[in-house]
Formats: sequence, C-alpha cells, structure tokens
Amino acid sequence: MPKPTTITETTSTSQETKTETNDSPVKQALQQIEKIKDALKGVLSDLAGVFTSLKQAEKEKKSLGQGNRNSCGKSSVRSKA
Repeated sequence: MPKPTTITETTSTSQETKTETNDSPVKQALQQIEKIKDALKGVLSDLAGVFTSLKQAEKEKKSLGQGNRNSCGKSSVRSKA
C-alpha cells in the first residue's frame, strides 16, 4: 500500500509586508485624487466668496441709483454741444 503524500503550502509574508509598508500605485493614485478634491473644494469656496462679493457690489450700485450720477442727479458724462 502506498504511503499518502502530504502537500504543504507556504505563503510568503515578505511580499504582503512589502505591500503594506509601501503604498501600491492604486493607493497612491487614490490619495492624490483626494488631495486634488480637497484643493478643488478650496477653489470653489474662494469662487463662491468672489461671487457673493460681486452680487453685493451690484446690489449696492443699484440701490445708489442707475448709472454714474453725481450728487445733483446729473450724469457725470458731459456732452459736447
């Protein structure tokens, strides 16, 4: 009767450890994407602030009257006549 053979399977933990200590290219790309997203959020916030300021300036201009008028209500542009 033949003897049963046993198969032993070994796994390399050095490769797994290397993957954990050095980020994989996919993980590095995902981290870079997160940084870009955060930067874009900051840019959008800044643009929203500029937009709000411009809207406020436009409101103030309208509340002061239409066009460029001096304190007498006359247009500040002089015509040649």
